[in-house]
Amino acid sequence: AAPTQKHRVLFVCPPIHRSGLKAISSTELDSLTTEHPDWFVVVPTFRMEATNVRERKISYYYPETWSGRAVGEALAQIAKKYPIDTERLFLSGFSGGAQFVHRLAIWAPERVAAVCVNSSSWFDEPTEGSREVAWFVSVGEADPAYGESLAFVDQLRAIGAYPLFQEVKGGGHGRSGEATRMMRLFFGFYHELTKAELGKKKVRAIGNLVGPRVPLERDQMVMVGDSQDFKAYPNTPENVEMIPEDARVYLPTAEMAEVWARGDDL
Repeated sequence: AAPTQKHRVLFVCPPIHRSGLKAISSTELDSLTTEHPDWFVVVPTFRMEATNVRERKISYYYPETWSGRAVGEALAQIAKKYPIDTERLFLSGFSGGAQFVHRLAIWAPERVAAVCVNSSSWFDEPTEGSREVAWFVSVGEADPAYGESLAFVDQLRAIGAYPLFQEVKGGGHGRSGEATRMMRLFFGFYHELTKAELGKKKVRAIGNLVGPRVPLERDQMVMVGDSQDFKAYPNTPENVEMIPEDARVYLPTAEMAEVWARGDDL
């Protein structure tokens, strides 16, 4: 008999003090699961006192202590009952959820294909392994975390990653978590790119994984955006050269470039 097709896992971490049960019925998830009914959605409930959020040995924001292991064990238990791929995860989180998912992607990049980070108030520094993950970082232009988000994007660029950074025009901390259109396009693109690999054993060859390159290299991107004026252009050497290096945003499709240039939260 043919092997059972493995399903994509979308792991969504709710904001602090929000239960997974409430988060799983959010508009964000409704739109994604409608477009991808074959995805397996995992939404945990983490508990801790707000006064402990920066305590690395207590806070679930830091996966190297206990929360990362707990997620790994939970996925292993789910995989015993359902045909899921636990090695090519999609991660998404807003605010406190973004705190956890960006660190999980840094901590275990070999298990993460793509991650959406919406309005994390502070960040850990990415490692070399973070280059193996496709990053989408979103924040409202009026969000107090705007500066921290931009600094994290710069750190990703410094290690050779090409994060998709979206500034939500007119957005504060709350509204920036609703940048759902770009998130759907981002996950949808990388799902199509890698879905044929779901369930296959990862094999390293010459320092890279066999199969489609995730994320895409810079010259594979279709468009390049200028984050100073929110205009996007075809990704040609001439257009790249006219945009300052720290303002370049590479986009894999023209549709994503259009949504990025609008900077809205539809």
